[in-house]
Amino acid sequence: MNFTEELVSWYLRFNGFFPIDNFVLHAIRCQCGKGSFDKHNADSDVIAIRPRSVMEIINGHPLKWAEEFGTERWGIGALEGPWPRNVAILVEVKFRKVFDKDALAAVEKSFCDCRVIPALKRCGLNPAEMALVPGKPFYENKEKDWYFAKCIALDHEDQFSKLSKSIKSECLLLSLAEAEMFLQQRFKLHVEKIGGKLFFNDSFIQYIAWKTKVDVAELNEACED
Repeated sequence: MNFTEELVSWYLRFNGFFPIDNFVLHAIRCQCGKGSFDKHNADSDVIAIRPRSVMEIINGHPLKWAEEFGTERWGIGALEGPWPRNVAILVEVKFRKVFDKDALAAVEKSFCDCRVIPALKRCGLNPAEMALVPGKPFYENKEKDWYFAKCIALDHEDQFSKLSKSIKSECLLLSLAEAEMFLQQRFKLHVEKIGGKLFFNDSFIQYIAWKTKVDVAELNEACED
């Protein structure tokens, strides 16, 4: 697992999801535009589940989730408190400075049916009962108690325009920059709790917590001066 995948995994964790990194989909048979079927092992960078009644409270107040989930951009749930559906999300992280044809092809292949269908089944969902929610970049099951979303995380927002129309209309688009900003803002809002974050058994999130505390301390010193 690389740095960018860790970033997205923690972004989901701090939005109430339970993520699993490098989730193996096992051997799949995939045509993906080729003339013959290709059988190979596949995995997802991150797959995550979020129960709809998730609540997280600090100092007596419920945490707010990332704006993109609760605003018109994605519209999956509320900005704070429980959401109307359980959510399963399949994430692919593509960190490339040069977004060429090979990179675009890799994105398309990441969300072909031969990968999405096994992921749905591993989440306990029936692929035949999933339908795209009108005007939204995610799917809903027949019983209307689950959403399923495909998410592509890219380096910068300006790379979104290079994606195909189908990817842009059927996937959540997340930039790594905004994922990092969300984590930093969360720590800044609860800087008094940062000490607890240093007990996470993960060097990446420990660094983000430490760096945020240093930045806040420096800002306070500058304001006092």
